[in-house]
Amino acid sequence: MVYCNADNVKEKINVLRGIAIFSVVCAHTAISTNVNEISIKCVEIMQIFGCGGVGLFFVLSGYFFAENTDDIQVFWRKKLYTLIIPWFVTGTIVYLYTEIRKTGVSLRGWIQWICGIRTYLWYMMVLFILFVVFKVANRCKILLKIIPIISIVSFCSYKILYPYLWSWGGDYLNFFNWQLFFWVGYQINTNDKLKQSISNIINKKILFIGAYLICLSVLIILGIDMHYRTPFYIIYELLFIFSALACSELLIKNFFIKRIGRHSFSIYLIHMPVAGVINYIVSILGDMWMFVLLKPIVVLFCVELLIILYTKCISKTGNYENILKRILGLR
Repeated sequence: MVYCNADNVKEKINVLRGIAIFSVVCAHTAISTNVNEISIKCVEIMQIFGCGGVGLFFVLSGYFFAENTDDIQVFWRKKLYTLIIPWFVTGTIVYLYTEIRKTGVSLRGWIQWICGIRTYLWYMMVLFILFVVFKVANRCKILLKIIPIISIVSFCSYKILYPYLWSWGGDYLNFFNWQLFFWVGYQINTNDKLKQSISNIINKKILFIGAYLICLSVLIILGIDMHYRTPFYIIYELLFIFSALACSELLIKNFFIKRIGRHSFSIYLIHMPVAGVINYIVSILGDMWMFVLLKPIVVLFCVELLIILYTKCISKTGNYENILKRILGLR
């Protein structure tokens, strides 16, 4: 983001993406059959930490969306190649891999899977919707101003509205909540005062990282479940984002976090089958607490290895290399 010099801005963005995808994978590996108290606490830590990554991804998406000056036709043509094709192709492959082994495949089941109805692809569906919403908001400035109000009302009215609006597909698809974080990223890019605030956050690393760790500790000690849908999640997510911004400078030399950040979109698209395998193996080993904590790292390492092997294989395909890269969301 703009809080750092042009020379290392790309690396810091990759660090933020790396933190976000690590958080997401933590959420998808926070499973344990072991009733040992330490293992249970490890799962709780991973679940709570895992709630932060998606919001950070939306902030980053909003930030870069604000920089985009393409007209609507060019914008969606690019998104066809960089968003929709990877989403549909990888989503279909994972759907077939998952459902053939279970209940079998169907057109309805595939549509629900791709649209993120109770599947990990809800993020893709919401991101697509937010691009539409903010394209409209760019032309209707009043909408841009009331988006945070709509989001806060949506968070606060969850218990009332959920049975009527989101019970059919899961509350993850409630884009009214997620648009708040997309809006935050958008505002950071377009508001000079917010840019200065980001710089101040970076300069107060200990304060914001400490505040997040205290929040995390309180949630664990009190046994409070963290959900995307509750009003308290807004506070938690903002603390997570601020602490991630603070950490981006501390982790600037970490090769692994930058590497997974660079491939974060591809990792998101294909990590679920790998996470399933690793969860299964660790459960056979007894879900010992040290293995539980290592699961997200092992998943990320395995997926990154698969991406390396894939890029080496397609490098021999000549003119088809760029097409095959796009299928996996690689840039």
